[in-house]
Amino acid sequence: MSPRATRGRTRPLDEERIVTAAFAILAAEGFEGLTVRRIAERLRVQNPALYWHFDGKQSIVDRMAERMLTEMVAGARAGHPTGWRAVLQAAARSFRRVMRRHRDGARVVAAANLAPSPMTASTNEMLGLLVAAGFSERDALIGVVAVFDYTMGATFEEQEDPRPARAVPASVRARGAKDAMFEGGLALLLDGLAARLARPRR
Repeated sequence: MSPRATRGRTRPLDEERIVTAAFAILAAEGFEGLTVRRIAERLRVQNPALYWHFDGKQSIVDRMAERMLTEMVAGARAGHPTGWRAVLQAAARSFRRVMRRHRDGARVVAAANLAPSPMTASTNEMLGLLVAAGFSERDALIGVVAVFDYTMGATFEEQEDPRPARAVPASVRARGAKDAMFEGGLALLLDGLAARLARPRR
C-alpha cells in the first residue's frame, strides 16, 4: 500500500480516541457541553458507533477521570517522596495540578465513579504508609480522605469562579496567591495529622 493510501485511511475508532475527543470537547465547551452527540460529531461518526465502546456519557466521564488519575499517581511518585507527610503532600499537589490542567477538571473527577480507578491502589498504599507511621486505621483513613476532599474542593472552587478570565489579573502574583492559599490549607491539614500522631493514644 502506498504512503498516500495509508494517509487517507481513517484511524479505527477505539476507547482512547473517544476519550481524547471528549477532552477536546471539554476544553472547548466545558463540562456542560460534553455530550455523546458532540463527541461523535468531532470524531465524524454517528452516535451509535460510540456505544460499541461505552455505555454512555457516564462511562466516558469515568474513563476521562481514570486517565487524569493515572497522570496524578505518576506525578505524585515522580519525585520519590518518602515519609507520610511528603507522600500526602506530593499526592495533593499532583492531584490539583492534573485537575487544573483541564477545564472543569475537578467536575469531571467529582462526577466520575472512581472505584475502579488507579486511585484505589494509590489510596491503599497511603493508608498503609500512615498506619506504619503510627496512625490508627481510622485516623489514617480520615486523614487521606480529608486531604483529597480539600484538594478537590479547593480546585473545584477555583475552576467554578464566575468571574471572566479577563477580570482576574493573569500575573505571577495572582497565581501565586492561589497557590499560597492552597499550600496554607494543606499545611494546616498535615499539621493537624502530625499533632494527632504525636498525641498519646488512650
